[in-house]
Amino acid sequence: KLENKIYVTFVMSEGDNLQYDQHRLRKLWDDPGRGKVPITWTASPLLADAAPAMLNYYQQTATPNDLLIAGPSGAGYFYPSPWPDDTFGAFLKQSKPYLKRTGMTIPYILNRVSHNDVPLTEAEAQAYIDQLDPPGVFLNWGSRFGVTILNGSLPQSSVRGSGSVQEVKNILAEAAAGWDGESPLFLSLGVLAWSMTPSDLANIAESLGPQFEVVRGDQYFQLIREAYGLKKKH
Repeated sequence: KLENKIYVTFVMSEGDNLQYDQHRLRKLWDDPGRGKVPITWTASPLLADAAPAMLNYYQQTATPNDLLIAGPSGAGYFYPSPWPDDTFGAFLKQSKPYLKRTGMTIPYILNRVSHNDVPLTEAEAQAYIDQLDPPGVFLNWGSRFGVTILNGSLPQSSVRGSGSVQEVKNILAEAAAGWDGESPLFLSLGVLAWSMTPSDLANIAESLGPQFEVVRGDQYFQLIREAYGLKKKH
């Protein structure tokens, strides 16, 4: 139910990396804190071809608090803006079967030019809408968070990156201090997979006040869609 709360989704990094999916992700997956708090896990949709047994393991052992989404920036690691415009839509069209087969229908997009984060162009946003039709997209790994509705229909949540428990607590405290309580606030918080664990996130969630609610990425975008009067996606 949509309320006047600060909605937080924890987005775990590194999922585009097949070696990470094989090793570090499995270690995090075995952490005793997994399942105690909603976590949005990035993974590679290409596991469907590259390592279907690994993908099957994560899917079969996921708890109701675990959600797998497509690591940057769809089927395979790429930046949209450097990709040639005349084939970008075709590539996303080829990517869609992987996202559909794996259930990773939410893309986490990294978009960089000369080592700098850049926004999606209107044409790139429209290509995601036309070819993937996702419920929402996460963007980049920066020092700010915020929600933008791309092309009038696609929710985009800028990811606020973090690398430690204390940094996460500081970000959440700042968000609470700046919130007027008059309408919902949405915060996607990037979690560095090399330095934080599900147990860390569970402990953080337990320390939060009643104005916070931690949700999975799919719930997060459905709440955003309701808050902004957009059509729901299933």
